[in-house]
Amino acid sequence: MYLVPTKYAEDELGGVIGQVRDLVIKHGGKVTFEDSLGKKRLAYPIKGATTCYYLLSHFDAEAGTVRALDQDLRLHNDVVRHLLVKRSEVTRKAAPAPTAPTAAATEESKQEDRQQAKLADLDRKLDELLTKDII
Repeated sequence: MYLVPTKYAEDELGGVIGQVRDLVIKHGGKVTFEDSLGKKRLAYPIKGATTCYYLLSHFDAEAGTVRALDQDLRLHNDVVRHLLVKRSEVTRKAAPAPTAPTAAATEESKQEDRQQAKLADLDRKLDELLTKDII
């Protein structure tokens, strides 16, 4: 992720993005994803800038070349701040197949059915009592 000051218009950001992409390629990396997260106000001024464009770039590179890339980004005039983070590989596991209900679960459902039946009986008896003529 890197920050570019708002002295550039949004349509001029392509040049800065291209320069950063070229730096990554120069150091033996390969850019896999680029995105603009928009213009945001900074919590405090950085190099005189109070708002910056937040740009995100994913790339693959050898561990030894990252230090040189970090140094070049630090010296780049159009990048106010940057942060290089090692991305961990995410592996997705398949969700386990649903299993048949256990005996305990079926027993609980039977108890709930009995309670609902008792409540239905009570409601029916209450309705009978209320509808009878009281003398």
